Amino acid sequence: MSQYTLNQHATITPLASHVNVYYMGYDPGTGRSKASALAADGTHLAGSTQQISSVVANGDRSQLLLRSNEEDVSLASVLRPDEQVIAYNGVDYFLGNLAEREGKNADNAEGAAERYFNEHALVRLLGLSAMLIKMQRSYELRVVTGLPYSLYTNKEHRRRMKQFLEGRYIFTYNGEPAPREVTIKVGVVVSEGQGILASVTENTNETRAVIDIGFRTTDLVAIDESGMIVKYCDSKPLGLGQVADAVIQLYAKEGRILKLEDAISILMAYQQGKTLPVVKVRNQTIAEETVREVIRKSLKTVGRNIQQFVSGKWGSDKVGIAGDFDSVWIAGGSSYYFDSSIRELIPTVQRPSEPEFANARGYRDLAAGLEVLKPTIWVREWE
Repeated sequence: MSQYTLNQHATITPLASHVNVYYMGYDPGTGRSKASALAADGTHLAGSTQQISSVVANGDRSQLLLRSNEEDVSLASVLRPDEQVIAYNGVDYFLGNLAEREGKNADNAEGAAERYFNEHALVRLLGLSAMLIKMQRSYELRVVTGLPYSLYTNKEHRRRMKQFLEGRYIFTYNGEPAPREVTIKVGVVVSEGQGILASVTENTNETRAVIDIGFRTTDLVAIDESGMIVKYCDSKPLGLGQVADAVIQLYAKEGRILKLEDAISILMAYQQGKTLPVVKVRNQTIAEETVREVIRKSLKTVGRNIQQFVSGKWGSDKVGIAGDFDSVWIAGGSSYYFDSSIRELIPTVQRPSEPEFANARGYRDLAAGLEVLKPTIWVREWE
C-alpha cells in the first residue's frame, strides 16, 4: 500500500468548468464521522473539513415544522446549527444531535462491521458532502476511505464498502428547494492510520508508525517504503467510548439516561479545562467533582490498557518500545485524552494539529494522487 502515500502533493489537472468534481476523504468513525474535500479544478472550498455525530435515525421532517407557530415555515428555518435532515430514497434521516433528540431507532451500529457498508454510512457521507459543498446541486465525489485494521484485513469488507458507497444518488438536504444529484466513486479503501501518515509525513523512505486512537478502537499501523509492515499493525477496541460509557453509567445509577452526545460534551469540557455542562437528575445535579473523578479513573484505566497494547505490539528487548521506527505519530479524535499516556511510553511521539481530522485529510490527499498511479482509476462502466 505504500504507493498510496507517495502522492499527497500530486498536481491536480484542472477539469472543465461545468464538471463539479471533488476529491474527498471520508472517515466514518464510531463516535463522529469526518470528511475533508478538495475541488478538482483548484477553486477554493470553504470549510474543507466537517464532522457530525455518527448516530443516524429515522424521522419525519413534517413534525419538525411544529417547532414554529407560524403557518408558512421552512424546514431550514426550524433546524438548529447542529442538526441535519437527509431525504433519500423515500426516507427522512435525522443526523447530528437531531438523531438522538427526536429520531426513531437512533443508532451508530457500534461494534457491527456492517456499519461501514450500509445505508447509514452512505447517508452520513451524503450529509457531510452537503455541509462541505454548499452551492452545488450536482457534483462528483472521488473518495478514499478507511476501515479499522481488524476489518481491513478482510478483503471482502473492503470490497463491500467500496461497492455499497459507489453510485448515483438523488437526495434533499435540510429542505433545500432543489434536490442534489451526487455521483460517488471510491478509489480505494485503506487501513485507518494510513490516512494519518499520508497527511503528516513526506519522507516515504522512512519507517513510520501511527497510534490512531478513535472513539471505540485504537489502531496501530506501520509503513516503510515497501508498504505496510504487517507484524506491527493491529487493532483493539480501546478508546474514549469506554470513558463515555462510564459517564453514562454514573448518570444511569441516579436515574437519568444520558445521551451519547451529552456525554461527549462533558468529556470535551473536561479535556479543555472548562466547567462541566450541568445535567440534572430529578431536578438535582451530580456534584461536578464526582463526575470528574469518574472521568479521571476511566481515562487512567483505558490509558493503561492502550499502553499495554502498544508495548506488547511494538516492544523489543533490543530497541525498546517503537525503536524500530524513524517517526511515531499519535492522532485520532481521542488522542487529546491519551496523549500523556502515550508519551510515558514514547517521549518522542508527535501529534499533528487537529488530529481528529488527520485521517480524513490524508484520505483526501490520497484520492487526489491516485490518477498519477492509475489514470483510469475514476472511470466506471456504469457511467
